[in-house]
Amino acid sequence: MTILLIAPKSHFTDQMISALRELGHTIEWINDRALRRSRLLWRMSRRWRWLRDINTAILNNIILRHTPDGVLVNKGIDVTTATLRELRRRGVKTANWFPDNARTDEYGSWLERMIPEYDHFFSFHDDLPGTTCLPVAVDPAYFDTIRLDQNYAHRIAFVGAYFPEREEMLSAIRDFDPIVYGSSAWETSSFRASYRGMLTPEQFAAVYALSDISININTDPPVPGVNLKTFEIPLCGGFQLSDYRPGLEDLFVIGKEIAVYKNKKELRIMVEYYIHHPDERRAIAQAGRARVLKDHTMIQRMKTICDKLFSTSVSTATGTPETR
Repeated sequence: MTILLIAPKSHFTDQMISALRELGHTIEWINDRALRRSRLLWRMSRRWRWLRDINTAILNNIILRHTPDGVLVNKGIDVTTATLRELRRRGVKTANWFPDNARTDEYGSWLERMIPEYDHFFSFHDDLPGTTCLPVAVDPAYFDTIRLDQNYAHRIAFVGAYFPEREEMLSAIRDFDPIVYGSSAWETSSFRASYRGMLTPEQFAAVYALSDISININTDPPVPGVNLKTFEIPLCGGFQLSDYRPGLEDLFVIGKEIAVYKNKKELRIMVEYYIHHPDERRAIAQAGRARVLKDHTMIQRMKTICDKLFSTSVSTATGTPETR
């Protein structure tokens, strides 16, 4: 089958493409940020609505020039209802895999309007009406050649974009001197002295593989579902200490495959404990990686989407049925 994939340029998109090709599909990829070829224009489009409208018009014109068997959109804020209805008129099935927290204010009205326009809509959390829960995942092959640069070995590390709730949570372990990587907004936070800049996928994989403890903090508002780091950290062989979200126990065995905390007090207690118990950290990291390889690979997720999109099973030597 020929699948038109509409998604931004990212390491997550690269893994989706690789998995779909492994399943035997022909992939035509469109970067949904049509103006992204010019960094300046893309930044300006986030400020000026008329430039964003130009991006939307360009994107949807490009989409309708294609003649795929199915369309898979990753978020796709600028894909219009008119385009989706035209695809339906042509008999093309459409699916959206929405990877962000759908409970934030910026997505509420958009989701309410757009979910019914797709034949299938997947979300990583399971309390979004009209959608199918499909957690995010990782492609093991993408991280197979991690270069273990010892400059990325830390006692405690956090990798992620700045959000106030993350700064507040990390304040509980400030005296443990956690190293912080992520968006430049950290430079103006109370952790500016601990901030070490942004990372490439190879670099953050090295952080996860080499650090004693990798902290994971999902964004607010809380939803029953987990972010991509939940799977990336153990896949890279790292020990993960994550905030709890409902449904996490359906993905990992808590205490054996992942360590969790529920508030600032528990975060501090857990850090103090696991810093002094390296054998337990290693055992949890190994078990967490085994769980990801068994149940949470990108090819499993893509197989689930394709089975829905085309209403037939896609045979593969490496793919296995979705387990959640």
